[in-house]
Amino acid sequence: MDNDGARTGTDVMPLDRSSPMPLWAQLVDELTRRLKAGHFAERLPTDQELMTTYGVSRQTARDAVRRLGESFRLERHRGKGTFVRQAQFELPVGIMYSWFQAIESQGAKQDSVVRACELRQDVIVAEELAVEADLPLFYLERLRLADGVPLALDRIWMPAVLAAPLMETDFTHTALYDELRDKAGIVPTRGQETIHPVIPIPSVARLLEMPKGAAAFTIVRRTWIGDRPLERRDTIVRGDRHAFVSSWSQEPGAQATEPRLKLVAQT
Repeated sequence: MDNDGARTGTDVMPLDRSSPMPLWAQLVDELTRRLKAGHFAERLPTDQELMTTYGVSRQTARDAVRRLGESFRLERHRGKGTFVRQAQFELPVGIMYSWFQAIESQGAKQDSVVRACELRQDVIVAEELAVEADLPLFYLERLRLADGVPLALDRIWMPAVLAAPLMETDFTHTALYDELRDKAGIVPTRGQETIHPVIPIPSVARLLEMPKGAAAFTIVRRTWIGDRPLERRDTIVRGDRHAFVSSWSQEPGAQATEPRLKLVAQT
């Protein structure tokens, strides 16, 4: 018996043989659902296990796994089984970086679902950004995706007097700092990030499609223009898809390299 319920039937939804949808397509949807729920952490079920669990032919099982490979990175090892390889993103520490540009440069498509782009008031954030409590703040909230997979929930505040030109921007596929530079003529000159582990509330965990029991990190970013506060950003990132990397060199004359957010594979 494996630990993901492939043979026991745990959390298994039977296929509908009266449906016009082909069995292989139903099986793809079912396996996708279970993968997103955190099943198959060690390996995918074998063809025989799929045949037994779902009552399908070997050809249907193989077709479903092959089609599944169009959405997930699958790796077959003879005698061991088929494994899901998830992309993991390395975030540089101690350097200003653009997550959008870095993901795009690695060949993954970075999109965002914009949940809010508006002016609002927040007494605590206003004090941190050194503006009067009754003055409006620009607020942007995005669900960040890489190749359609939710990776982070991003919440940004800026003084409206600086960021108001961004109000009409479509943030579904663009970089905030690029828009800030092009539309407001503003470029942050320095920044600071604080990273700590969190247990996300259930609504956020569902939004990020996090596997059951997966860890998360909160990244709190502050940026300035000279001595003037520009930005307060809170980002919750999936811990199972991110790693934080710091690089250094003690070689004489070593030059700093351009920061990169690197897409690597994690078995």
